[in-house]
Amino acid sequence: MDPFSALSLATSIVQFVDFATKIVHGAHQIYQTGAGAAAENADIELCASELHNLCTRLDVSKLPHPRSADDDALCRIADRCVSISKELSSLLGKIKAKNPDSKWQCMISAAKTQLKKDERDEILARLSQCRAQLDSQLSRLAQ
Repeated sequence: MDPFSALSLATSIVQFVDFATKIVHGAHQIYQTGAGAAAENADIELCASELHNLCTRLDVSKLPHPRSADDDALCRIADRCVSISKELSSLLGKIKAKNPDSKWQCMISAAKTQLKKDERDEILARLSQCRAQLDSQLSRLAQ
């Protein structure tokens, strides 16, 4: 076997072992919590839910008519936060173990968590950016 093939094989083995270790660790964590989700995903789901609730409680009907451009911007940002938080909650719901008492379901959930990590992080980054814009808009309106 030539050196490049050997190096490629060794790299593949290391990547597989790393991936398998993450899945086993994640499955153990999911099984131990009993919630059907990794602690990190549960925390993210809670924050997304709270942001969703906050944005839906913004009472647009109490805003003066005609509304100012700042009021309209606040409404658009709040609607976008609701939309992104629903998208994130949907993804996390698909990842969650159907039966948290089943070790097999926890293993499947851990594998889904690893496979969907990039997608979750991308949605989370968009939600974080939207939340920051919402904070900025609320601060501007409070002045």
